[in-house]
This record gives sequence, C-alpha cells and structure tokens, in this order.
Amino acid sequence: MSSWIDKAKDFIKGNPDKARDALEKAEDVVNERTGGKYAEQVDQGSDMVGEKLGLPPETEDATAPEPAPSPGPAPVPSESPAPTPKPTEAGPTGADSGTAESGDAIPEAPSEGDVTLGDPPPAPPSR
Repeated sequence: MSSWIDKAKDFIKGNPDKARDALEKAEDVVNERTGGKYAEQVDQGSDMVGEKLGLPPETEDATAPEPAPSPGPAPVPSESPAPTPKPTEAGPTGADSGTAESGDAIPEAPSEGDVTLGDPPPAPPSR
C-alpha cells in the first residue's frame, strides 16, 4: 500500500500547482455538500494536508482575482464650443418694409402646405 503513497508524493513534488488545485476542489466539494457550515474547519484541514504533503503555503493573492483597474479622470475639453444660436420666430419687421431689419432672424423657406403672407400683388392699371 505504501507504493501508491510514494507515487502520490512524487507526483505532488513534481506538480505542486496541480496538487493545490485538487486540494481546493476537494474543499469546494465538502463546502458545497455541507452548505459552507464547516468552511473554516475545512480550510484549516486543507492547510494541514498541504503541509504534510510538502506543498508550499497557499497565498491569498493566488486565489483572489485581481481588482479591475480604476478608470482615469474624464477628459476635459480644451475649449468649449461656441453656442449655437437658436432660431427666433419671424415677426413684423416694420411698417410695410417687406425686408428684415438688421439683427432680425430670416425665416426659413416655407415647406409644402405652408402659407406665406406678404404684400399683395400690384393692382392692374385702371382703364
């Protein structure tokens, strides 16, 4: 019976990472079956088995995933863009002038179905 133990010890010495993984899987199975009720004792027992087998001590860093890097500061624009002027509603521009005064917004071209009011066409000459 001691020949298989010697073979196991030789395997463990040559493959400490695989042996540690197998020991951790055994811990997981026991914790799963007991609902984690004895997790602390199972961990202590696993550490003792690892020591008896000559495994290097388990490090916390090896089992814990690395935290994600924190995002850097948000980029700051070098110059803020000029504000876009908002269109204003066209209104009367003066007494029968028919042209926009300086500074007034020019209305957009009418779309289909819009009615544009303006000066009436000139009256035909009288006879």
